[in-house]
Amino acid sequence: MAIFFIDGFDKYMPATTSGNVNNNNNVYLGALMAGEWNSLSGGGLQGVFIGNPLSATGGSLTFNGPTGVTNAQKTLANLATLIGGVRFNAALSNAGDMIRFQDAGSIQGALTLNTNGTITIKGANGATVATSTQSVSSGTTHYLEWSITFASSGAYQVWLDGTQILSGTANFKQSANAYLSQMLLGVFSSTTNMVVSYDDLYLDDGTGSILGTNPVVETHTETSDSQAQFSVGASVFGAWVNYSNSTNAPGANQLFFRAFTPSANGNLASVSTIPAATSAGANFKAVVYADSSNKPGSLLATGNQVTGTTSGSVLTSTFTSPPALTAGTQYWIGFITDTSVALQLSDNSTAGQRAANTYTSGAPATAPTMTTGQSDWILWGNLTGVTSHTYEVTQNAPLGYLGDYSYVQSNTVGQEDLFNVAALVSNPSQIYTVAVKGFLRDSDAGSRTVTLQTKSGGVDSGGTAFTPSTTYQWFGSYWATDPNGNTAWTVNNLNNALDGYKIAS
Repeated sequence: MAIFFIDGFDKYMPATTSGNVNNNNNVYLGALMAGEWNSLSGGGLQGVFIGNPLSATGGSLTFNGPTGVTNAQKTLANLATLIGGVRFNAALSNAGDMIRFQDAGSIQGALTLNTNGTITIKGANGATVATSTQSVSSGTTHYLEWSITFASSGAYQVWLDGTQILSGTANFKQSANAYLSQMLLGVFSSTTNMVVSYDDLYLDDGTGSILGTNPVVETHTETSDSQAQFSVGASVFGAWVNYSNSTNAPGANQLFFRAFTPSANGNLASVSTIPAATSAGANFKAVVYADSSNKPGSLLATGNQVTGTTSGSVLTSTFTSPPALTAGTQYWIGFITDTSVALQLSDNSTAGQRAANTYTSGAPATAPTMTTGQSDWILWGNLTGVTSHTYEVTQNAPLGYLGDYSYVQSNTVGQEDLFNVAALVSNPSQIYTVAVKGFLRDSDAGSRTVTLQTKSGGVDSGGTAFTPSTTYQWFGSYWATDPNGNTAWTVNNLNNALDGYKIAS
């Protein structure tokens, strides 16, 4: 075993630096800690979010909080040596430790970015070991790598952008144990507000070597079904995750909605939203309108009345005769209501539309002139009849804190879903490892073991079996070589490989 963990911070949620999203700890921190990272700590958690990527795809883990220690902690096996690397971009006006290596809270070592752009390696209890002569400029992106043996006289190497900048031996043993059991990634500055982003992380158990090639983690989602043996549990389209801490009330006697385009055919069984206030007498009915030149046009269906709202609880209005929706076609979904009730917002943009509409008159057959530039209320449609498993597994996960909105399921040993995956953006000269990751939970009374799969050239290979719990977690399996012959991966073979999951037992 060599590389045992990679993270491009691409799968947790969309990047927030566009300004359309407030940092919602329930979403971002919940996604980050669901299995792969074990905890976040510090007084500045509102400053932890998924930022824009530092390389090819996805996002970065960005820390921009108030003064103090704020970090993501990953529990590791007891490793005598840890090799790893991470891409970073930091403001030099405020500097401090970026990475700490610990055993049960004792600092075995650390890597520090100084205000002059140099890199310092620290040993036991944070004692300075050596500082580089090479430096980085503020706000520029670089790749930092390390190899540290955690002993009273442990060897170390530090590389920057593929060049070794520090090496030697020092004391990396503050605890009673000659190993580390925790790695902390974040900001560690007790006097200033430190701002830093991380991307393209890899960890090696010490049996490999520093890569020295500025590696990139590319994250790709499934593009189409290759084999679909699980069954569809639920399907959604629209905006169902709360990326914003804000709310807005459309108002009493209003027709309001947003435009969304499903990417799979299905029947619209209901429309949901999340009230941010409790009102025992408020009435809501779902509506769905066809699109007319990028505006709401003719009414397709009105839902059943729902009376009463509870703050933070999903409100759903069902259709007696669910309208059929066509993939790739835009629809307008929302509600009519007789009471002004604040609703949660999905983000801070203004794609919502509304118009005055007397509730007792019902939804008009043709949408009236709408007031545009309204809030992005959380609104989503619940679909039935969707057959694409790719559609289900590529929807942003809701983390289980409000329910299962889009998923596939199976309780049959041996059943397996396999998917085609998007090709690599880059054309790498070497592929160090391939990871398949899934977000899973066990909803049955019993327990099952699951394997993540990769299939290359007809050879279907399963990773280590794991047992999901009743709450969602990220799981990952790694293939350093192509299972079709156990040779080095080629770009062509990887682009043609399938990935998926299987009920192992």
